Amino acid sequence: MTTIKSYLDALDAFATPPQGYAYASLHDFVRDRGTYEVSAPLTREQREYIRSLTKGERFRVRECFANAQRLVLADARAERRLRYREGFALATTLPVLHAWVVLDGERVIDPTWRVRDAKPLRTVRGEFPDSWAYLGCNVASAEEIRERCVRTREWSSVIDNWRDEHPCLRMERLAPRPTALADKLHELREQFVTPA
Repeated sequence: MTTIKSYLDALDAFATPPQGYAYASLHDFVRDRGTYEVSAPLTREQREYIRSLTKGERFRVRECFANAQRLVLADARAERRLRYREGFALATTLPVLHAWVVLDGERVIDPTWRVRDAKPLRTVRGEFPDSWAYLGCNVASAEEIRERCVRTREWSSVIDNWRDEHPCLRMERLAPRPTALADKLHELREQFVTPA
């Protein structure tokens, strides 16, 4: 199975960041700053905590940013045990830009996606199928999400924030930018082509 990072590498093989940006794209940002989530069951106490936050909430399909942000804001009124995460997630063929939350720094809570082979159909609460993957990073606190929602009057991606000219892509890189594929091919060519 292809990893999300190798898929993102292929998308940005020849990309270079624009002037004033540290990252060439959303893919580059998540590849540098993202970490993979681990599938693990919730404790009884964690299940009860999530149930108390989601009671009466209706989370809609295809509204991952709104669902995850609303859940973080519900937690902000309580104990602040949830962190909002954005990145790329894989549940079918290709990774997609997605949002979810992490409980106590370790358990994935995805109020949007349903596990189809589960009986009954359920959202991701700690455990997810082996064929799924989540690669993401913490990109906003509850206070930042609240301020952003009030200012823009919408629920939307923090990473793909085109209205504010992608501030995440201007953040300092954590690791040096990997050599672009074109540079690598040039290096290989130099090694095998002898000067005339």
